[in-house]
Amino acid sequence: MPYTGNTYTGPAGSTNAVAGQVVQSAVWNAIHSDLASALTLLMTQFTSHVYDYSNILLPNGGLNIWQRGTSNSVGAASTAYTADRWYLTTTANQASTVTAVTDLGGTGAANHAAKIQRTAGQTGIGVMTFGYPLDSDEITRMIGKQVSVSCTVKSGANWSPTSGTLTMTFAVGTGAPAKRGAGFTGETVVLTVATNLAVNSATTTMSGTSVATVPASATQGELQFTWTPTGTAGVDDSISVDSVILSTGTIIQSWTEPPFEIAVMMCKRHYRKTFPYATAPAQAVSAVSALTHITAAAAQFGIYWQFTSVSMRATAAITTFNTSVASANWQNITTGSSIGVTVDTANAGPKGVLIYGATATNSGNLIYIHAVADASI
Repeated sequence: MPYTGNTYTGPAGSTNAVAGQVVQSAVWNAIHSDLASALTLLMTQFTSHVYDYSNILLPNGGLNIWQRGTSNSVGAASTAYTADRWYLTTTANQASTVTAVTDLGGTGAANHAAKIQRTAGQTGIGVMTFGYPLDSDEITRMIGKQVSVSCTVKSGANWSPTSGTLTMTFAVGTGAPAKRGAGFTGETVVLTVATNLAVNSATTTMSGTSVATVPASATQGELQFTWTPTGTAGVDDSISVDSVILSTGTIIQSWTEPPFEIAVMMCKRHYRKTFPYATAPAQAVSAVSALTHITAAAAQFGIYWQFTSVSMRATAAITTFNTSVASANWQNITTGSSIGVTVDTANAGPKGVLIYGATATNSGNLIYIHAVADASI
């Protein structure tokens, strides 16, 4: 191929023909000049849009995807997912929020960081954990290799841990994919990085490279941040986290975040919803983008919710939401009544699920329901 890097070079004689050659027309020269410019542009566009998959946390290491909503409350002594793939664990008297805030790189609200905040007045002083558990296919990519980690963090005006210590840990185990909790079965702590943040710190980079390699027996893993607050929480006892990179090798990889639609699609292996992206799942929100059925008079009716674009990582737990009232049932928009719902859990799978209802007494009624499919680790 007549390429040097991204640059196309036309065949001999196409742009420098002399009299007597078959190729000699000025028009022909112009055609080949235009062709060379066009092919050079195409090759440049192609090579500049190759996506970087070096970050094991690729779907949401940048904390930009928030299908559950951009403001999440996590109760005391609870564990709950917040930003996609990220969960928070609290202890007693440690009710908290996890909120999407402007990214720590300062590029605007279209890109986010996660702000994890112990609610003002809470007195719980146990270890708090903000974690990203990995699936087995993600662990496989790291077997036998050293790993490097990097992130940016910023503390709040009432950041309370002793010495301001924040710890980032990557650990693996030998069981099925799971949250780390108190520790994995057969656990290997591959890497630990800690930093002491002043109150209301500037944006700070945490990074490190492991000495250990990920063992061949590893089948589960998690990258997590931990800290231990002290005293009673002030109005901003928080830590913000952004741009988290976990890559193989001894050099921290530079990373270009994928386009939004690619990141959302990858996150949908773990969690998806019928609600519009910007709508947090809830009862009585609206019928926009809900699963819809037009009835015929029959003993039962239903719809198969097929998980398009990408299958779930495992059979998902299904939660349904009425579009108009505080109920999990179907809503008949035509008559204003609710109809009982059943989820066919016995035959559900990673590719879809049947959601059906009781008797439809009339033909031509519009019936709606929202649903969430959750296969999170």
